[in-house]
Amino acid sequence: MAATYTEADVFPLTRLCSLVDRRERVEAGDPEVFAASSVDGEVTVVRGFDGDGEIRQLEDRFGISPLARRRLQWEVAQAERSPSAKRGPAEVRKLRAV
Repeated sequence: MAATYTEADVFPLTRLCSLVDRRERVEAGDPEVFAASSVDGEVTVVRGFDGDGEIRQLEDRFGISPLARRRLQWEVAQAERSPSAKRGPAEVRKLRAV
C-alpha cells in the first residue's frame, strides 16, 4: 500500500497518525492532551476526544480498512508460503459444527 502513496499524502497521513496518537493518549488519561479554553474568564477543560469521524474519513481515503481497499479497488498480494510451511492433506485444520 505504501507504494501507492505520493508526497502529497504525507501531510494527511501524518495528521491521521497524530489523531490516532491523541485518541490513545486521551483514553489512557494523559493530562497533557486535555484542552483548556477560557470563556468570560472561566476555564473549561475538555477531557474527551471528538476526532473519530476525521480518523474514519482519513482511513477510508488511504485504504486502511478492508472495506476502504475494496472501494478503492486495491488488491493486496498475498505472501507465498515457503514449501516447508505448506500443510499436507492430513494437516489441514477444519472447523466442524457439532
